[in-house]
Amino acid sequence: RYRLQSDSFEGMWLPLHELVARLNGHFKRGANSDFRVSFDGALPLQEYFELVDTHFNFRTNTLRCKEILAQRASQFRTIQKRLLTRFKDKTPAPLLNLDTLLEGTYTQ
Repeated sequence: RYRLQSDSFEGMWLPLHELVARLNGHFKRGANSDFRVSFDGALPLQEYFELVDTHFNFRTNTLRCKEILAQRASQFRTIQKRLLTRFKDKTPAPLLNLDTLLEGTYTQ
């Protein structure tokens, strides 16, 4: 009889998964396999659902941040291209605050 105990439910899955896999591998070899894995007590579903919600919120925020980053990177590249074309011109043209816009985009 083995007992695995932890204060955090999410911290138990990796050692428990490995232990069950090894015990299943060991006891499946024999012809008489009465091996079973059980859990006594109620599952902490509230903690589990809170973890799922937290993970979902992190994933949603990550996607939102990636979209914002892609938008700002596109804006930054566009401003850089316009500035480069103005600097390469033989006749100097006013920058029309493109340098300030580039700085503002960079700080965002």
